[in-house]
Amino acid sequence: MKRHDASARTGARVALLAFLAVGLATAWLVPLPRIHTSPGGVVMPDLIAGFVRSRPSAETSPPGPTLLTFQSGALAVSDASESQQVLMGADGITFRKLDGVDVHTRGVFLAPNGRAVLLTEQNEVTTSIVHVDLVTGARHEFPLPAPQYVVIHAWSPDGRYVAFGESDSNEIRAESAQADVVASGTFVLLDLVTGAQKPLPQVGPIAAAAFSPDSTRLAVQSADSRRLDCPQVCKPYRFKAFVIDLHGTVLNDLTAPAGDLGIVPHAAWSPDGRWIAMNRWVGFDHGPGEVGPPYEQIAAVDATGGSAVRGPFTVYDKVVLGWRDPDHLLVAVLGNQASTTGLIEETSLADGTSAQVAAFDTPGSCINFILGDNCLTLAPMAATNLLPQVHILPAATLSHDNTTLRWAITGAVVLVGALWPWLSLRRRGGAKARQAVPR
Repeated sequence: MKRHDASARTGARVALLAFLAVGLATAWLVPLPRIHTSPGGVVMPDLIAGFVRSRPSAETSPPGPTLLTFQSGALAVSDASESQQVLMGADGITFRKLDGVDVHTRGVFLAPNGRAVLLTEQNEVTTSIVHVDLVTGARHEFPLPAPQYVVIHAWSPDGRYVAFGESDSNEIRAESAQADVVASGTFVLLDLVTGAQKPLPQVGPIAAAAFSPDSTRLAVQSADSRRLDCPQVCKPYRFKAFVIDLHGTVLNDLTAPAGDLGIVPHAAWSPDGRWIAMNRWVGFDHGPGEVGPPYEQIAAVDATGGSAVRGPFTVYDKVVLGWRDPDHLLVAVLGNQASTTGLIEETSLADGTSAQVAAFDTPGSCINFILGDNCLTLAPMAATNLLPQVHILPAATLSHDNTTLRWAITGAVVLVGALWPWLSLRRRGGAKARQAVPR
């Protein structure tokens, strides 16, 4: 009888281990069916998920073409584990994180076609600009001739050229390296096909740049530190916008409709090539290191230097993501409100009116119960080539990545595993009771 009981217990243990193995493999290794799927095309959900601790890595599980990247989490906390660089796929359902990217120390720049990102250091010198393919997960490095402080300004729509500022100045301050490079760095073009880097010192320090739709020209915003001590009378001329070709030759000036307007960083040029978007730059009365970001007014000027202008229109703390069509911009309004950490709006350049089209969800997993809810969304960036194709759809109609379902299956498996000894005892007890009944 004892031998029979021991054999039964051994069998129960084997069955339990087999159940746990099969259950957990089903939860995390087996492809699970989706209740809803993306309808195809470029999709933005009307509620965008933020920080999730268990989110897959973009390098081990690439998201494919990506519509949006942004920082999410407890960004006021220096602990890198409390925040993420989130990537939202162009299908509207795939979310990934960039592993090894501390949002406090690494710069991330999304390709206009959404198929790659570039990584640089923010508070120390960069030795190589790192290219991460979001379709294959592959990494490629573009070494700099010498370690430099780097700010990436723009990426051409055809994917070939990257415009960036660099400086190896010993006067660069680590805590304000990005702003210092903007104020005094050298403008450089990187050819991602050949790896060649072409400095354009004649262009001068650049605060912002944006490629034309055909990738042959750039709109640039001057930030020439040599004129920062200019008297009050010439302050409107300290920051000048103009268009250059890929050799740095000035093709035409851009006339801002107000003295403190500058071009929108990296996303200024309209898809039809006619307009350059501008918004208000703060910091005109401050020295190097205190320039930008642009807020509070939006306008568009003739890309050829003509007098045509749209706006300016008064807005509220909006970060321009890019053009949805030649008459509308998609903009982000960041800050905690209601149950969101920010909104995405469509702003008309006909009359300046705005309408909400999406929001950044507040992730419950990054709430610090000591400090309170400190979840934030910062530095959103869109794949500008994809915005004219985007469809805004209710998030409830889209499946995400089955993470919730996988955790539900895991919980059920663990619960059954925990109850297994009790169930086995009840089963053996019932069997013994039946054997004890006289026949």
